[in-house]
Amino acid sequence: MDERPQDPPPPGVEALGSTSLPEPPKRPKSRPGRRLLVALVAGLALVVGGGAALAYFVMRGAPERLVGVVPSQADVFVTVYLDPSAGQKANLLGLARRFPDLGTDDELQKQVDDVLDQALADGGLAHDDVRPWLGSEIGLSVDVGNDGATHVALLVATTDTEASQAALEKAAKADSQSFQRREYDGVQISVAEGSDRSAYAIVNEVVVLASDETTVRRAIDAAHGTTPDIGTSQVYLDTVAALPDGKLGVAFVNVAGLVDQFGSQAAASAALGAGGLGELDAIEGLGMSLSAETDGLALDVTTNYDPAKLTASQRDLLTAPDHDNATLAFVPADAFAVMAQEHMDTILKTTLDQIEQASPDAATSIDQAGIHDLLAAMTGDLALEVGPAAAAPVSGALLVGTDDPETMATFLQGIAVFGSQVMAQQNPTAVPPPLATEEYQGVKISYLDDPTLASSGLMPAYAVMDRAGVIATSPQEIHQLIDTQASGEDVRTAPVFSSATATVPSTEGVFFLDVQAIAATVRENLPPDVQAIYDRDVAPNLAPVTALVVGSESDEQHQRLRVFLQMRGSNR
Repeated sequence: MDERPQDPPPPGVEALGSTSLPEPPKRPKSRPGRRLLVALVAGLALVVGGGAALAYFVMRGAPERLVGVVPSQADVFVTVYLDPSAGQKANLLGLARRFPDLGTDDELQKQVDDVLDQALADGGLAHDDVRPWLGSEIGLSVDVGNDGATHVALLVATTDTEASQAALEKAAKADSQSFQRREYDGVQISVAEGSDRSAYAIVNEVVVLASDETTVRRAIDAAHGTTPDIGTSQVYLDTVAALPDGKLGVAFVNVAGLVDQFGSQAAASAALGAGGLGELDAIEGLGMSLSAETDGLALDVTTNYDPAKLTASQRDLLTAPDHDNATLAFVPADAFAVMAQEHMDTILKTTLDQIEQASPDAATSIDQAGIHDLLAAMTGDLALEVGPAAAAPVSGALLVGTDDPETMATFLQGIAVFGSQVMAQQNPTAVPPPLATEEYQGVKISYLDDPTLASSGLMPAYAVMDRAGVIATSPQEIHQLIDTQASGEDVRTAPVFSSATATVPSTEGVFFLDVQAIAATVRENLPPDVQAIYDRDVAPNLAPVTALVVGSESDEQHQRLRVFLQMRGSNR
């Protein structure tokens, strides 16, 4: 972990002039960098989201610029590449052309200019004041310092330091904000007067718009090599090394640094979103990146661990051997939503252990519910599927792998009885719905025979099949699962599923949505007048999107998750 250097004492104030104008009527002060930040982020969203506006930049790509001005102790560092690699540009342009509403390159460029003009208007600026000098990167760094303050800096690479300085001064004058100019290590820093202590400077062709003067000085120290920059941090390097080489942007969270500052509970949110293990002592960094592929957009998330700090249960979970998820063999090929996970027994056991340690009283309830017996009967495979149905908009099933059919059947029967009792409690005068049975292909199927539910196409059912227990929306759904397993034509053979999951790590878990199938189901259940609006305004721009898929894998040092939005060929 990087040692946080002490800040040098502030130098004396030099009488280098001020940018102040005669005082107008009093109004709340605002930081000149704030409006610029809003404008740049708004413009950037269109550039990255539209893709066609990349005609602003040459195809060669640009080297890293912002890393060199971010101190090694930064807790958060986010950067977006306005001039990414040639491959990323080509992929992004190809994807953008598949969406009719984005318009031509000229039309999208005008949209970017309009957004910039609106965002910069209050600051007395227009897109012509910013876009000509906007360089290859824009980023943000956050450092929760030992001094008790949070140091935030907006970082913008510039191709013309004089033009960017002029834009900053113009924005300050429009806001009637006065600055004092100070010099630090040969760099001129502009520090706001009054209660607003924001500051800015241009160092190594990077505009630094900061929350305070200390933050600017830290950036100058990193840029001049007085203190290490984040590019020398081993935590940063190890984390981003697990991300793809080609990317449109990257974000890094120094989880170890945050835990060191505040303890694991305060830093928990930094890792739980990426599938963290709950105990953060072993987590060093969290990294995210966005990439453009030839057939879609990918968001990669990686959690970097210190193997020496892993507990035995954490190590077991990360290094558990992978295998084919047997429950996927039952999932029909036309399922349009699938969630599959391996090692669920290990995951649930770890969770139960934590619950029982935190609340001893919970252990009794868990035992009474038969959860430990269920875990002992599980193979660890699990799948949840949703698909079309004849008597209802959708049908679905939860499949749990088992190597102990009797224990699984007992547990499922207990759930069915409990569900019947809950339904009876909704109407105390009613008789609990009976639990009926039938047999299909040698499999005994039990279901709740309730006329009210049946009229809506729902008849909850359960069964224990070949190495899998199942809870389904109807006996007919279980019939389909049995037939699917017998035919060998399951969801893994479906073209949309197989092509989408080929782009993600799916050895441990996968989540899949067939976007077009879901859209068709939604459309069928809309009123005719709404269908017409959907066909006109939604369908043309949804048509290129085929699937959304999420996959994960792990080893002793990394946990990786990829979210992939798959798109079909060009609409034009």
